[in-house]
Amino acid sequence: MTESEFRHAADRALDETLRALLPLADHEGFDVDRQHGILQLTFDRPQPVTFVVSPFAPARQIWVSARGRAYRLGWNVGAAAFMLEGETLAALVERLTREFLRGFMR
Repeated sequence: MTESEFRHAADRALDETLRALLPLADHEGFDVDRQHGILQLTFDRPQPVTFVVSPFAPARQIWVSARGRAYRLGWNVGAAAFMLEGETLAALVERLTREFLRGFMR
């Protein structure tokens, strides 16, 4: 994958992830924003927490920093998607978000 192909695929993946998260963000009251090629989820409760999703061109990966961990998703040619252990970027970020929010409902 060339850098140009990576940038295009990463932009598409971040856009898809943003669109997938908007209904959940509206319902749960957190902010999701994409600026300068980086997707951020910002939670205000019980204390400020931010998840960061960003492309890392040298490795041709998308990196996710969330819940005190780092996740590195590579390109899966067969699925035409950035994936980690069979989970797409949008599915991973949504799952981590739901787990995070569930932790405060207990």
